[in-house]
Amino acid sequence: MSLVAVAENTHVEPVFAYTSAAVVLGIPLVGRLPSPPHVVHSEDSSRRSAHGVVRHHMRLEADDVTRYGGFLVTSLARTAIDLIASGTYVSGIVVADHVLGRVGGRGGVSRDDLRALVARRRPFRGVRRVDAVLSNATGLADSALESLLMARFDEHGFARPDQQVEFTRSGGRSALADFYWRDSDVIGEADGRVKYNDPAFRGGRSAEQVVWDEKVREDDLRAQCRRFVRFYWEDIWDAHSLRRKLRDAGVPRSR
Repeated sequence: MSLVAVAENTHVEPVFAYTSAAVVLGIPLVGRLPSPPHVVHSEDSSRRSAHGVVRHHMRLEADDVTRYGGFLVTSLARTAIDLIASGTYVSGIVVADHVLGRVGGRGGVSRDDLRALVARRRPFRGVRRVDAVLSNATGLADSALESLLMARFDEHGFARPDQQVEFTRSGGRSALADFYWRDSDVIGEADGRVKYNDPAFRGGRSAEQVVWDEKVREDDLRAQCRRFVRFYWEDIWDAHSLRRKLRDAGVPRSR
């Protein structure tokens, strides 16, 4: 059942939460698209999950609810904490990076605000995972792929790189490297297909021109480091491939 159908077939306007709120708010999710819809009821409500709707009985403060895109949903901060608490460390990093990265005029939430919300709700199931994610998420990732890679670096015990490091290219131009391990002088790039396929990321250029520009950019970056390595979506799910790339590049284990 769609969110619109749920909203149109209830006497009291529902408050969507968890993955349903994430879809409305534009928070990236790891895995399949969420189904069925998730709604919130008061703690003393007796309504149970049924008819293709998952119902959560929990207390919401006034600032935990917002209207967005025509729906009532849990706020960006509350949705983020709920998703992190109920998911995995890896999916949590993606969520936290996204909401932290929206700070600065893009309607995001600060780390302090997220931690204040956690302190207000503590204790709750998944709070240790939330603490770990909020300690490690940087908010610097430009894509979900970069967030996933940072989480995998942690999981596999490799040193964390600096993110979005600026290098000067030939002709005085600049380029931001997704990852840079300073101690081992290794540049890493998260190479998702979206930069080639999605017109919104091409800036009016053809796919062929984007490929050529990226090749020239890579040549400039390779000239300024000891090793250059590209990471793909396949590396997220293939632990052996990711570890091999990191070892071959000389990225050290974390202390």
